[in-house]
Order: sequence, then structure tokens, then C-alpha cells
Amino acid sequence: CSHLSTAQYLSFTAYKVFSGWANSLSSFSYTVSSAFAAWELRKLKVEAEKRQKEEDDKNNVPLEEREARAAKEKLQPGMNGIADLFGPNPTPEHKQKVRNHTKTLSSNLIGLLWEVTKGDISSTLRIVCNKVLRDHSVTSETLSRRSEALLILAEEFKKNSADEKNGLQDFITKMGTQT
Repeated sequence: CSHLSTAQYLSFTAYKVFSGWANSLSSFSYTVSSAFAAWELRKLKVEAEKRQKEEDDKNNVPLEEREARAAKEKLQPGMNGIADLFGPNPTPEHKQKVRNHTKTLSSNLIGLLWEVTKGDISSTLRIVCNKVLRDHSVTSETLSRRSEALLILAEEFKKNSADEKNGLQDFITKMGTQT
């Protein structure tokens, strides 16, 4: 790699390995957090279904009406949105738990998508840089100029970009899923 100094090459390689590992760790963290929030929402849905059954029993709701409601839910799940998770006569505490877990799940899914997108862009950028810097059809002088240009471009992007975590947090806030 004559167009890059050994230190630059090793630094770049170490960065690629570490950033790939860190990206995988972040994605895993968002996945686990999303699964936990989804599990909690499922538990709240079961609570709501239990309250619905108790309410139906108390009001002697006919079996046909209960079955029709269940069939409608199977055909059109989630048509009532978050209200499906509330059930009949929800307590303010239950409503707040549903809202909190829904926001947490949304934020985590957005974070996961952010990490996947970031990984895709990084991977594409690595492929392009490798093609530009390992082009055998040009002289070593041209490769050297290309590597210098890429370093200048990278510095400009770094200098003018927002902090990654602040960018994600800003996006989540704009989406209205801030917890």
C-alpha cells in the first residue's frame, strides 16, 4: 500500500474493525431493548384481554358477540391502534405503561434502523474506497493523489457533521417518539 503510509493504513484498518464491532454491539443493544419493550407491551395486551373478559362476564355479554369481536381482531389486528392495548376501563397507570413501552419500542426500532443504515453506508463506502485506492489501471502517483483527496474529504465530512448520538436523538425527537 505505497500510496498510504503504514500508520494511516493500520489506523484505518483498526478503525474499520472497531467501528464494525461497535456497530454490531449497538444494533444488538437496540434489538434486545426492542424485544423487551415488545414483550412488556404483550403483557399489557394480555392484561387488557383479561379485563375485557371480566367486563364481558360482569355484563353477561353473549358468546356470539365476544366471538365476533375476537374474529374482527384476528381479521384486522391493531385497527384501533393503541386503544387495543388499553382494554375496557384502563387505569391511568395502565395507559401510562402502554404509552411508555410504545415510545420505548419506537425509539429502539428507530435506533436499530439507524444502526443498520449506518452499517450499510459504511460498507458501501469501504467498497468504493477500496476500488478507488486499489485501481490497477492507474499509476501509483494517481493512487497517492486519490488517497490524499479521500483523506481531505473524510476530514471535511468529520468537521462538518453532527455528533452521531445527537443526530439520532434529534431524529427521534422530530419523529415524536422521545421518551
